[in-house]
Amino acid sequence: MWGRGASAGSYGASSTLRDYGNIGAINANTDITSAQYKRLASDVAASARTAPIATLLVRYSAGSTFVTNCVSAWAPPLFLEYIGYSPPSSLYPTTSVAGNYLHVTFPSSAVDEYGVSENILVRIAVSTLNGTAWQGPTGDSSLVIYYGPGFSDFGYLPIVVY
Repeated sequence: MWGRGASAGSYGASSTLRDYGNIGAINANTDITSAQYKRLASDVAASARTAPIATLLVRYSAGSTFVTNCVSAWAPPLFLEYIGYSPPSSLYPTTSVAGNYLHVTFPSSAVDEYGVSENILVRIAVSTLNGTAWQGPTGDSSLVIYYGPGFSDFGYLPIVVY
């Protein structure tokens, strides 16, 4: 479960989960109690809620942009180039440039190979290139990044999206 709505129940830890016969773990070296499993499931769910939804590398080339790499929570890794508005499928983000602003738009929702469906909302984006700044949450699946002189022709911009 990669979505922001992940809970302990998403990982099988029902609130009614109890140890059989209320005797706890039979062998502490190999068994876990229901309380330990609930804690494990809660920790995994918290990791899913706070993990990046995507990491991408955007290439700027003479007025157009390409996503050269995209590792997302819902789709197989993308390691190829496509021109801004023509992604290989609706799973990957599209990009465009207007002035010194890079617009990245993800699909509004996605379904992974296990059938898990989730809306995609960008909460924060982090770029590691000096002179770039994220323009704040838009409340949807898009983000806008201002880039300065460090992001020039034939430059690469790594972005981690949460």
